[in-house]
Amino acid sequence: MVLFYFHHTWTNWEKHARSNFELIKDHVLLSQAGELDMVDKEFKMILSDEILREITDLIPDEWLQWQDTNESPAEIRNTYFKFLTIRRDNSELFIKAEKMLEKYLYEYAVIRVVPKVEREEFVNVGIVLFSKKQNYLKSRCHLDISKLQCFANELDIEQIQKLLACIRKNK
Repeated sequence: MVLFYFHHTWTNWEKHARSNFELIKDHVLLSQAGELDMVDKEFKMILSDEILREITDLIPDEWLQWQDTNESPAEIRNTYFKFLTIRRDNSELFIKAEKMLEKYLYEYAVIRVVPKVEREEFVNVGIVLFSKKQNYLKSRCHLDISKLQCFANELDIEQIQKLLACIRKNK
């Protein structure tokens, strides 16, 4: 089933043909969409003007006899055809918009220095951010020595710096 949302706002239909379909973010099958670039290229080749004309010619005249317009069914059908060709010719806009909606799971771990566990005090000194799907692993570390020494001045700062250097080196 194909729905033409723009016909609810028939005025300025050309603008709607070139604009993003805002409701795509709620589409029930969006999470299953994959390989959009490949599918876009394939369908641009398949959906020739002739095919789109055949599709729009299948719309029954009875559906195109509107009370609030002077346009004939043939003129309305032609508007649908033009809408579809503009959409097809500008499909990269929709692919780009959909990609911006993609959601990826990112997990993180906070790196803490805990001078004395029994006091339940700690200083955050870094973070590791990871996404398997995005093949992403990054870390950031910053050691505020004066802050850390407020908690426990007996810490081996040099050893902590070496450990954080290992994390920085392996990012």
